[in-house]
Amino acid sequence: SVVTYIMAGENKTEVKRNGNSIATLDAGQSLVVRDTALGDSFTSDKVVQVDILAGDVGSAYELRWLAQIPREKWGSTYLSPVGENAGPTAYVLYNPNPTSLTVQYDGAGFSCPMTSCNITVPSEDDLVLVVGSDNLKLSDDYSGIKFYADDEFYVFAEVDADGMGNLFDWGFPLIPMDQTTSQVLVGDGRG
Repeated sequence: SVVTYIMAGENKTEVKRNGNSIATLDAGQSLVVRDTALGDSFTSDKVVQVDILAGDVGSAYELRWLAQIPREKWGSTYLSPVGENAGPTAYVLYNPNPTSLTVQYDGAGFSCPMTSCNITVPSEDDLVLVVGSDNLKLSDDYSGIKFYADDEFYVFAEVDADGMGNLFDWGFPLIPMDQTTSQVLVGDGRG
């Protein structure tokens, strides 16, 4: 199940879903959209904060709360320091473009089954790349992964993505490389 939470930063903020007005919010007010689907677009006329929640209904665990970045800030290169074999990390790559997109990935401490590490993400669709699968094997000296393509796309990570969700159970959006800095604050650095 996927739910979107939207919170307004200013009074009289109009929120639209796929071009249709769904609410007007005042500063601090929030909206819960319970039936979010792949490809849904949320826009507003003023600043909002958008988070996506995903998990299993009725589960005692397995919830991921992912802050979103605005579409105009999506990029073509992303970095992730996280990869986990015990509770495998899955990277969800979304291609908003009208044609398929080849995304390459590389880094230190993992191997691919082919000479070049790349996958093709269908147009206006997503593809899941799971660490520990045949497409991406980690070694003990893993130190990060870089995703890059010729056009913009979006990536978020799900840690402990093997369907069990009872080990670490968290996730995060990857930040486009052109928006990263030389400083970082790490709340939990396992993985």
